[in-house]
Amino acid sequence: MWPPALAIMGDHDVFDDDLHAMVARSRLDHMRYMLAFCGGANNWYQVEASGLAIAALFSPELKQSEAVLRIALRRLKWINSFAYYDDGFQFELTHGYHVFPTSSLFAVVQTAKAREVSLPDDFTSLVEKAHEMYLYAAQPDFLLPTFNDCNPNPTDPASCWVRRGMHSIGMISDGGRLTEMKGRRPIIAPTRGTMPVST
Repeated sequence: MWPPALAIMGDHDVFDDDLHAMVARSRLDHMRYMLAFCGGANNWYQVEASGLAIAALFSPELKQSEAVLRIALRRLKWINSFAYYDDGFQFELTHGYHVFPTSSLFAVVQTAKAREVSLPDDFTSLVEKAHEMYLYAAQPDFLLPTFNDCNPNPTDPASCWVRRGMHSIGMISDGGRLTEMKGRRPIIAPTRGTMPVST
């Protein structure tokens, strides 16, 4: 949640030095807690380790941020070594549970890119492979099938951001229509409005 929240609100007048300091302190508290405690071998472990990595990437001023990032990536390497099958599908075998950790891993990639920090090739390759599952499993309306209690998930979450009044990096909303500015074009999905997909 931090990357889009800070990208959207970080330069707002209300986000003054005191608020930035409070958010930085909260990141530090979160890092300390996540270093001391971590979940079991499931999607929450993936999400928590991803959050730890993002907190470290957002805190380069901290002396221990590089060590925290190494710990987070080591945890992710361990859990991901069995949490994704060779075909890129997450081991809990539902689309909703696949989207949850995969979007968290992708947030690590996005944050590292924004901070110009290199990530291990095996990590970024895994994130790419996990995203290939969306291409395989997407229905004609670009939603993933609902095999459990999860709500339908779009194959491109950018449409959700626009629906909520937020904009993804490189995307603008134009009178309810979505226009991509970086090499992707909008596709009109039946009954679902505009859904951008890679071309």
